[in-house]
Amino acid sequence: MSKAKINDSLLITEAWDSYVYKGKGTFIAAGSGITPFLPMFWDLKNKNVIENHQLIYANRMVKDIILKDELNLLFKEHYYNILSEEQSATYDYGRIDYDYLVSKIRVFDQYFYVCGPDAFMESVKKDLIRGGAKEDNIQTGY
Repeated sequence: MSKAKINDSLLITEAWDSYVYKGKGTFIAAGSGITPFLPMFWDLKNKNVIENHQLIYANRMVKDIILKDELNLLFKEHYYNILSEEQSATYDYGRIDYDYLVSKIRVFDQYFYVCGPDAFMESVKKDLIRGGAKEDNIQTGY
């Protein structure tokens, strides 16, 4: 917007559906897929109930992690970050798959909020169901 010129046009469409907070659960994001969750995180923090949730966040490299320090403060020991293209002593290495999910999620009877590329969301949803999650408890992209 700051670079718009006279006679440039702006297309405004209907709003996209967004995630609806349904209750305690696990947020699973890849890359910029974290952004739809941020307002929920801040709301949960303001209500002092963020500690009842966990975050599993996938990125390619450390430099790609959005709001890295803030997410660490919000989720503390319930924050898991996995990198697919860079190995680090601080973060897990690999991809979010069934084995990784089972290693981080103790109870699959909860809500799951999943956002990232379509193939990522489909794969994670399939693996969550395989782990025992109810399909109705899994929200994916919009």
